[in-house]
Amino acid sequence: MYRESDHATHDRVTITRNGEPVAVLISPAELESIDATLEVLGDPGFNLAEFLSEREYTDAHPETVLSWEQFSLALDFRAEHGQWPEWYLE
Repeated sequence: MYRESDHATHDRVTITRNGEPVAVLISPAELESIDATLEVLGDPGFNLAEFLSEREYTDAHPETVLSWEQFSLALDFRAEHGQWPEWYLE
């Protein structure tokens, strides 16, 4: 059964067989978000502690928050050059 509210709120729908969960249905947007997160976390150059400290800074300074596209460009730059781009550190 599909409900429009499931799509709008990113709710997960558990599919059961004989009362036991056998699968979970999620929206394409949530799957895309999960895939993007796994891609970042799977990067050997990704440092979670560094990311979290930067996250704390951006939470305190919302004017510095980057879009996913900007962050992705910064990650690509770091992967290629071994350091964050200057514009990312400002």
